[in-house]
Amino acid sequence: MEIRDTTNHFFELYSNGKLSFDLLDENYYKRFEHFEDYFRTHCAKTKGRIEESIEKYDNDIHKIRRVADFLPRIIQEVYASAALYFGFEVNIDFNLFVGAYGSNAYAYKYSVFLAIEKLPSLEEYVKVIVAHEIAHIYHNYILLEQTETNWESIPLMNGITSMYLEGVATYISKRLVPDMPESVYYSYDDSGEDWFSFCRGNQKEIARAFLEISNWDIDGLREWFRLSGGKIFGYTRLGYFLGTIFIEDKLKEIDEYKIYTLLADESFLSIGNQWLEKTAS
Repeated sequence: MEIRDTTNHFFELYSNGKLSFDLLDENYYKRFEHFEDYFRTHCAKTKGRIEESIEKYDNDIHKIRRVADFLPRIIQEVYASAALYFGFEVNIDFNLFVGAYGSNAYAYKYSVFLAIEKLPSLEEYVKVIVAHEIAHIYHNYILLEQTETNWESIPLMNGITSMYLEGVATYISKRLVPDMPESVYYSYDDSGEDWFSFCRGNQKEIARAFLEISNWDIDGLREWFRLSGGKIFGYTRLGYFLGTIFIEDKLKEIDEYKIYTLLADESFLSIGNQWLEKTAS
């Protein structure tokens, strides 16, 4: 495990004078390679957005500093819990940075990226986020190292795949950080009870709407799996809920290891589609 913490570079720039788009771009964004992917897929890099973020930093700086201070410890604690749960360690790179209020966290292959400014201030909520991302990494490891699956063969642009991947990560996060209110595993704060109540009360309708998408594209994935979605029902990331109940239902039929390797099954998309049809009926 390695923690690559670039937040000190941000704090130095913040303390030395007035931030600007050009200052951050030249001395922070271009200095660390992870910002290229962050701004390409997780946050729009526009001068207007960066300037708005700079204004927010002034209000949030104490919280940002506090989270930056405790986050390495949280990572170590949850990483240890994951190693104990799975019975082995995966070499994970953790990248900590201050972004521009886009995604709060994401994982790719064996790397986790955490945008400090978007993380909650309570340690218990941050633990759930870290657990979710570590779960993705362990799942990637099992798929890529213990089956014949390769990254290029995974149908990442299909919503059923995203539903499954997020469902697995949410399921595992409940095991790594137990006894939290159910809604916290989706919202990562105390604001998700209405969202969770809506999901439980409208499960069939949500599954039907998901099934209506025959040709998935970036807009469809955004609608169901990003904070920028939520136009259909007025609630974002409903695909996470579908994915979690999909995993919990399948665990009644197959064991946990087979759940983790389900994506390697040639009939994976058909399995997911059949479950959606059953749930929607």
